[in-house]
Amino acid sequence: MAIHQNTRAAWRTLKLEPRKAAVLEAYHERGAMTDRQVAKHLGFYDMNTVRPVITKLLQADVLVEVGDAKCSTTKRTVRLVDIAEGWK
Repeated sequence: MAIHQNTRAAWRTLKLEPRKAAVLEAYHERGAMTDRQVAKHLGFYDMNTVRPVITKLLQADVLVEVGDAKCSTTKRTVRLVDIAEGWK
């Protein structure tokens, strides 16, 4: 889904909830990460502190899935997410 340039500009001017802002800042700092890596980067131990935020940002096309990675903790294949090109 293409996002109009004005929509992206408006989104950037919004005051984001603190957790959304922290998650986006983490991606700006580190690039593509798994949900667990984001949680660890932000100092959280409970995955549910970041997973719903990441999912909402994916639904808003601010973040995109860029591949898969093997979780070092669970050894399962998990999503790898990064900031969408138009939002970098």
